[in-house]
Amino acid sequence: MERIDLADEAATRALGEHIARIVRAGDLIALEGELGAGKTTLVRGLSVGLGIDPALVSSPTFVNRHDYPGTTLALAHVDGWRIESKAIVDSLGLDEAIEVTANCVVVVEWASRVIEWIPRPTMTVRIVYANDGATRVAEITHSGAHKPINMPRG
Repeated sequence: MERIDLADEAATRALGEHIARIVRAGDLIALEGELGAGKTTLVRGLSVGLGIDPALVSSPTFVNRHDYPGTTLALAHVDGWRIESKAIVDSLGLDEAIEVTANCVVVVEWASRVIEWIPRPTMTVRIVYANDGATRVAEITHSGAHKPINMPRG
């Protein structure tokens, strides 16, 4: 597991941009963190790295899924918070979105709420508050197919 300090919102966006450099078509990213931890902020950073206007990115809580075409890969942004059944997950078309030919990356916020119904994540990013309660840390695990994040320091 990698641990990356997130001093502020800009650092969270920068981590998302950095992740965009290593993701591939068909990747599914499970995203976890308390309410307000910065999950959607990280997705906005990811969108920048994929060539998507971050101003378009919003939490898909009430619609379950937003799709954004990118210049490198498309982004399917899913929110598991309100999903209560496998039937709802099936209706979101995640299996099709992670087909390499779909040229898409899928991010699932609150993935632990739907983990038994979604395809296996290739990366999990958990944003937690550090011991001081003011700063956050991203804990990242990924399949052996991905290189470490290796965020630049500074």
